Amino acid sequence: MKAVTHFMGWAALAAGVFLGILSGQVLLLVMWIALGLVLAVILFGLTEVLERLEEQQAMLLEWRRSQEKPGEKPATCQKCGTPLPPGGSTCPTCHHSNS
Repeated sequence: MKAVTHFMGWAALAAGVFLGILSGQVLLLVMWIALGLVLAVILFGLTEVLERLEEQQAMLLEWRRSQEKPGEKPATCQKCGTPLPPGGSTCPTCHHSNS
């Protein structure tokens, strides 16, 4: 995905320069170059956002895997059997104190 958005950004910038040169007028040249530059910056920013999203997804997956411990079941309330919150001893359903 990074290569595609980088290519599109450079293509937008090149297209802006090319269309500006073809227009033959200085004002249109500046306008097309500016438009191509803005589009290129947006696409490069999108690339950065996508890279950070991929990193965060990898970190979240690693964290989830570290939280899952095979063979370990969560503590349950002695009175009603509801799973207790991590590190907690009071049942969220019946409010029984499990010590």
